[in-house]
Parts: sequence; C-alpha cells; structure tokens
Amino acid sequence: MPGIIVKNPEKLHASQILYDEKLRKEFLSAIDKFLKAGLYDETGTPIPRKRGEEILKAKLQATASYPPEAMKPPKPVVVDLDKILPEVDDRWMQIFRTVNSDSEFEEYQVGSQTVTFKELKPGETVEFTYFTEGKTVALKNLTYAAGIKLYRNWFEDNKWWKIEDAIWRAKVEAVNNKAKFMWNLLKNAKYEEISFTDSWIKTLNAAWAKLRRNVGRDYLKKPIAVCAPEIAAALLQAKKDSAVAAERGERLTFDFEVIDTVHYDPTDPITLTLPKTDQYYQHRQGLRTDRDFSISTQTIDIVFTERYNGIITDTRTGVKIKLP
Repeated sequence: MPGIIVKNPEKLHASQILYDEKLRKEFLSAIDKFLKAGLYDETGTPIPRKRGEEILKAKLQATASYPPEAMKPPKPVVVDLDKILPEVDDRWMQIFRTVNSDSEFEEYQVGSQTVTFKELKPGETVEFTYFTEGKTVALKNLTYAAGIKLYRNWFEDNKWWKIEDAIWRAKVEAVNNKAKFMWNLLKNAKYEEISFTDSWIKTLNAAWAKLRRNVGRDYLKKPIAVCAPEIAAALLQAKKDSAVAAERGERLTFDFEVIDTVHYDPTDPITLTLPKTDQYYQHRQGLRTDRDFSISTQTIDIVFTERYNGIITDTRTGVKIKLP
C-alpha cells in the first residue's frame, strides 16, 4: 500500500515529517487529497463510486502521458483503485438528492408543495402558489469527527505502510458511517405501513397502489424496495414468479429495484419509496483532516471531520411493508 498518500515514499523518510513544518503541511495536504479522491467531483459534490473510478482513471491516464508521448495512444493505466477508493455503499445516492449547503443550516418546506393548474375563464386572473406556505424546517449541518493515534515509532522507523493503512481505514469508516446514517434516516421515516397479505405479489401490488394513491399521481420511474439481506430473496423471487406462470396466475403490476442493506434488521419493515422525490442529502463539507496534528512523545494524533445531514420532507412518497 505504500505510495497511495505520499508519492515516492522511498525518497522521504517518515521521521522528517516530525521535525519539518513544511513537510507536515505537505503531508496533511496529501492526506486531504487521498481522502477526497474518488468520493467527490471537481466541485466537491459527493459522487457514486463508479463515477469516482472514472475520474481517478482519467487523472491517472493524464499523468501517464507527457509530450511528445501525449501525441501517441495513451498507455493503459494499471492501478489498484481499491487502494484509493473503498468498496463503498453508495446506493443511498439512488434515493436521495444532493443539496450543496453553504451555511450552517438549510430550510425545507415539509409536506406537499404542488402547483395547481385550473381552467382560466374570461376575466379571471391567475392564482399563484406560494412555496413558503406550510411548515418550514431548518436542518442544521451535523459534524462527524474521528481521531486516530499513529505511533511515533512508525515515523521514526519509516513504517509508511502502517501510516497509510491507518489513514485508509479512517476513509473506509467515514464512508460506511455516512451510508449507515442515510439508511437509518430512510428506515425511520414516518411512512404509512401496510400489512402482509396472502402472498408477496399481492402485498407488493397493494403497497404500490397505496403509494400512488398517497402521492396522487402516476409515476413511470421504478420505485425502490429497501430491506434487510434476509428479506431480499423473497422480493427477488416474487419478481421471478411474476415473470413466469405462477401457481395462481398472480402478476406484479409494476417493476421495482431491490436494495438490501445490513442497516435494516431482519424484522424491520420493507421500505418501498419513489427515489429522489422528497429525500435530500445535505452536503456541507467533505471528509478532511484538521490543519495540524498533535505530536507527543508516543503518538501523532490526526483528526478527521465531515459535515452533512439529511431529511425526508414528504412521507407520502414511501410505504412500509410489515413482514409476515
């Protein structure tokens, strides 16, 4: 793993960082770049892992060719992206819209916000909809922080692989913590619940009908069913049974995607929701390190922080299915 944070670590003895302020700043800057690599686009907005891979490959390819080599077909870039970008659960991004926040909090209108069209008869005036009506919620950006202690002798003994491995693990935990936060937000949403009926197909059809009635209009986009890993097989089997001649001729009236996550317990209701309707991920600050770190006789302490929050503004855009 050495070399994923500091380029050419064989040319820099880690102990030099302890005694050179300029090198410490460069080291912190290198950590910041590593933490953000593959997780954010050029504007600092969080992105799915696939997009992160594309950006990383493009950057690595750009550095692989120099004039006059740049005029030739680029050489394939051989790099283990897993060393830079964790195998993250970014599936919550399929459900939540991203709102880039530039202040301590953002305001949201809770409940239905619709525009009403009506017949305009001769002599009548247009009625305007005020989007500031209803309940307003101020959502504060939360700060998530973690600290790690790197042993001083790792630097003195030039153990770059141990230093980089510890920072790598901090990046992994940060993205996993965010996924857990977003899935718990969806799981705890106050969606209307329906009970399981005779079969999964009948139950899913009832949930879809209820969801459409609640929002008051038809949707062409696929809803997403979020459940525990232990439940996913039953939902996928229902889709399969609907595609063939089932015993009682039951058919699903809609198609849907299944996302299973360990952040749902086996007894938790299934969440059937319309993605990116009234679910928001509020992004304030990407993952980064403090501007300096504490050096003691035994350890070097580094602090990581990230700021974000999330909200679901209209609980009619989802339905919960209680398990049998």
